Amino acid sequence: MVMEGTSTKRVGTGAETLVLCVQSENNICAIPVRDISEIMRPMPREVLPDSPHFVIGMSVIRGRPVPVVDFSSLIGLKRSSQFGKYVVLNLESRKVALAVENVLGIKNLSLEFMEKLPPLLQNVHPDIISAIGTLDEDFLILIQTPKLVSIDAWEKICSNELEK
Repeated sequence: MVMEGTSTKRVGTGAETLVLCVQSENNICAIPVRDISEIMRPMPREVLPDSPHFVIGMSVIRGRPVPVVDFSSLIGLKRSSQFGKYVVLNLESRKVALAVENVLGIKNLSLEFMEKLPPLLQNVHPDIISAIGTLDEDFLILIQTPKLVSIDAWEKICSNELEK
């Protein structure tokens, strides 16, 4: 499934944005659709030695090597044991495949119901988690994708890739 980029729009009194809701280890996260390249079944992956803990390998996607990241592990949760889908993201000039358990669907998320991280959680992945809220009765984490993988992590991934 190839995604078309969209942007935030104003509706009524609050801003809304299209997000893809994904599930990993019973956690629901929302990823802005504008940052998604495609959703696909998991591809075979090659494990890279000395990679950051959240990188579970590299896959060839559309003829190019792409790092595969365990989404739960990336945001500091328990490492997932199974992956049902890859969500391929455009991060500036690079791509990364997020390995998730399940894709729940696209939602029009009202940003007025999302909250900034409370002071006690301000230092918990502030570069990845932009807001928290609820989706129906479930806790929802809104992800900001541009800094999902740090420059240091990219350099480590790239150096491993070149050594192969």
